[in-house]
Amino acid sequence: MRVILVIGRSNSGKLDFIKALTGSLPKGLDDEAFNNDHSGLIHKYNIRNKYFEASVGIWIEEYSNLAETLDAYSSEEAKEVIDSLGAIVYTFRSFDEAEWSLFKNFIDKLQLEIPVIGLHMSDEKLLEPPDVFTPEYISISEEGVNEFNEKVGLDRVREILDCCEWNLSQVDKSFSEEKDDAGDFYLPERFKGSPDMQSTDLDNLMKEMNQIRDADLEKNEKKAKALNLLEKLLGDEFEENDYESL
Repeated sequence: MRVILVIGRSNSGKLDFIKALTGSLPKGLDDEAFNNDHSGLIHKYNIRNKYFEASVGIWIEEYSNLAETLDAYSSEEAKEVIDSLGAIVYTFRSFDEAEWSLFKNFIDKLQLEIPVIGLHMSDEKLLEPPDVFTPEYISISEEGVNEFNEKVGLDRVREILDCCEWNLSQVDKSFSEEKDDAGDFYLPERFKGSPDMQSTDLDNLMKEMNQIRDADLEKNEKKAKALNLLEKLLGDEFEENDYESL
C-alpha cells in the first residue's frame, strides 16, 4: 500500500493538518525523540468512499533545509521510497517562493505522476496563488466550493486523496479506456446493447471521455472524472468495477 508524505518545516502545521484530516494525532508525540523534530512519526488515514476503502499510512518529514532534503529524496538510494508514495502534502504557514520552486523542480526532475499539494496552513489565502498545475495550492482556511463549484480547502485535499492509486499492485496499470497511448476510449461491451443507452448518449459519452483523456490532468484525476461521468450517465446500471474493463 502506498503512503502519504506530509512534509514541512517545524511549526508549519503538519500535525494540525493530520488532526483535521484524520480526527486524531500520531502516537509517540510524548516521546523525547520527537520533542524537537517530528520526522519519523507515522499515522493512518482511513479512506471510505463509494469506490473503495483503504487504510493509508502517513509519513511525517520535517526539514530545516528543503534543498538538501529534496536532493536526498531525488537520489537513486531513495527510489524505493519515492515509488511507495501515493501523494505528497507540503505544509507551510507563510508562502516561500524559493521553496515552491524547489518543489516544482523536484517534481519535474523525478517526473512524478502523484499529486503534490502545497497546503497553506494559515487563516488567510494568497490573493494570487502560484499559477502552476503542481504543486496544487490549497488554503486550509477555505470551505465549501469556489465560483466554479469546485471543492476547496480540506474538502479538496480529501477529494485528491480519494482519487489516488493506493494499491501498489495497480500502480503500473494504465488508466482509462485507452487501448494504447494514442487510442480512443472504449465503452464496456455490456452498455452497448443497453435499451437505455441511445446513440446520442454514446456519442456524447465518447466525446467527453476523449476530452478527459486529452486534458492536462494526472491519471488519477482523469480516472475520477471518467468514473463520475459514467455514473452520472448510467445511473443504476453503473457498477464500481466498470473501470476495470475500460
